[in-house]
Amino acid sequence: MPLVVGIFTIGYAQPYKSSDPKMTIPPVIVEGKVEGVPDGTIVELMVRYKKNDSYLGGVSDKDTIVGGKFRIVHIPEDKDEEEFLISTPRKPFSLPFYASVGTVTKITGKGLDNEAWRVENDNELQKERNEYRSYIDENIPDYYDRRGIPYLKNPADYEEAQKESERLEYQYVTCMIQFLEKKEYNPVFAKVLAGISSRIHQFKFDSETRENAVKLLSKVPFNVSEENDGFIAYARQALEQPKYFPLRIGEEMHDFTLYDHNGKEHHLNEFNGNGKFLLIEFNSRTCVGCMEHRPMDFLNNVYKNHSDKVDMLMVNCDDPYFWEQECKDEKKWGRDPWHEWNDHKACKNIMQRYDVDGPTYYFISPDGVILGKNKGEESLSSSFEKYFKL
Repeated sequence: MPLVVGIFTIGYAQPYKSSDPKMTIPPVIVEGKVEGVPDGTIVELMVRYKKNDSYLGGVSDKDTIVGGKFRIVHIPEDKDEEEFLISTPRKPFSLPFYASVGTVTKITGKGLDNEAWRVENDNELQKERNEYRSYIDENIPDYYDRRGIPYLKNPADYEEAQKESERLEYQYVTCMIQFLEKKEYNPVFAKVLAGISSRIHQFKFDSETRENAVKLLSKVPFNVSEENDGFIAYARQALEQPKYFPLRIGEEMHDFTLYDHNGKEHHLNEFNGNGKFLLIEFNSRTCVGCMEHRPMDFLNNVYKNHSDKVDMLMVNCDDPYFWEQECKDEKKWGRDPWHEWNDHKACKNIMQRYDVDGPTYYFISPDGVILGKNKGEESLSSSFEKYFKL
């Protein structure tokens, strides 16, 4: 069914007046009217904190959809809050948007692909973001319909679904590069460039496409650094020629230095030679979707029933700031009974070497040889039985 979105005809981004004298910063109000979304679906709002270029602390506010409508009132902690994220739990895509304090934002759309929903308000950056969206709609009108294919396919069709996804994202990248060539640097430019850079890195697109994206970095002023624009920092990192080539099945695992929650230094190769298999999970606790979809039943079963023959390690790929928070607050961020280490460098080189662009699992022999990996191609239970013949 084709995607249908609509826009309210009533006014939007109206100033909000509060009768509460304690409310020193006016709220950000988000009102949604969506079709094809079941009643009871939770809609969550997160705030992007510029200090860390992340949606810190998870969900800020939420509401439940009833009759296709939801309404969220967010009280900002900072009057400069401007970037937000709307999502529904356990769905692969989220909707980033800009909004000004003291205004109402209208969201409309159809279906559970949040990023396909439309945002209307008077924020100048959001108006520009809508220009990007319109350009995609004009040039790849079925982008949001086709993008969901890999998530709808049966595991047996995974390989063909991935190929379709790669073809679609290549269209998106080339389309957005053409549009960015006409634009100047600002926060929207930076966010879109980071998005296409991520796709170029993930799908390993051709060198010409990479070079065309690199040329866009020349639009970034000299006074913009990695410290004050995390999206540009990420784009530069993603577009760099890889320092490491991905490991292949049958090769020995590459050793890296990592640290546990107490700051003690460890090495991947310290598992070698102990007579046990090793299951390595690459993941991120700050990735809400990654944690929601984390196969805890499988992992707990391995730990409970096979720990005499299998060691387990989660390589935490969060950046140093968040790793520090996770070490301090186990209750908030979660903690497993098996090993969890971080390299204090956001695992950039590790992710490159182990070909990690999302939750990934490696199956290692007792002598440190890579037996197989799983990035979602099949159930982890099937991989476990295939590679670890216990």
